[in-house]
Amino acid sequence: MRHWRLGRLAWVVASVALLASGACSSGSGGGSSDATAADGAVEGAASAVPSPGGAAQVATAPRSVVYRADLLVRVDDTAVATEAALDATGRAGGHLFSQLTEGEGSRESHLTLKVPSERFESVLDALAGLGRVLRRGVKAQDVSAQVVDLESRLRSARASSERLRSLLDQARTTSEVVAVEGELAKREAESEALQGRLRVLTDQVELATIDVRLTERDDIRVSEDLPSFLGGLRSGWVAVVTLSQFVLVTLGFLLPFLPFVALAVWLILRYQKRRRNRLRPTPPARMVPMPPSVQPPSAAPTPNPQPNRPREEPR
Repeated sequence: MRHWRLGRLAWVVASVALLASGACSSGSGGGSSDATAADGAVEGAASAVPSPGGAAQVATAPRSVVYRADLLVRVDDTAVATEAALDATGRAGGHLFSQLTEGEGSRESHLTLKVPSERFESVLDALAGLGRVLRRGVKAQDVSAQVVDLESRLRSARASSERLRSLLDQARTTSEVVAVEGELAKREAESEALQGRLRVLTDQVELATIDVRLTERDDIRVSEDLPSFLGGLRSGWVAVVTLSQFVLVTLGFLLPFLPFVALAVWLILRYQKRRRNRLRPTPPARMVPMPPSVQPPSAAPTPNPQPNRPREEPR
């Protein structure tokens, strides 16, 4: 019985590991054959091989595009233009995302509008008709690949969760239940994270964003030309003045600390000088030789007697 339980536990752990590796490979591949096979197992298909119609359906799927526009309009009355912009947005099925009013008498109004993507151009034209357009910019970002990748990974994670639930129903021991439930919790957390990312991306595709600025000011000039030589010279001079002010402010901030810094440096130098003098070795005393008249008799040099040599007789 014990060997049977160990064998069953090993089978459950191997199944969980196989599901985990299959889910990871399908998530990194973004719509591979493993993800299609998992979908087929959950839906009760007879074969795990993806059908040729699935690829054709992905190829013919509509593109997912995120639209964003930036609009600057000179109007006669900011309050009236703001009401007209909100009215045009409401008729198109959109809504106001944010609003900021600046200046005395509401001379400027910044609006961020969310409108359906299919009504994006019509609302943009309606906002441009409120006055004189000073700046108009439109950006489009194709996120079709990201949407397809998230949808494929989400299907794979859900299929893996369903298969883990079936294994959980077959578990008999506590160890088997704990192993399957731990992997199932990871798969469900991954599914929720993918679903949240897909929801955010889908909302950006379905609702386009329009940033519109309505102003009554006449001194706004929008120029796309490159700066002139005088403009560059002025910018350089402003940078020099700004840097000089920064240096002066820094010196003014550090000036009260200067006496303390000087005192600390003087104390450190004095301590090092004393330490060098204390550690310097004392030179040995020089011995002065005494004069010959003062030398003691014992110190007088004794003559070196010459050895007796045999006298040579004359021939």
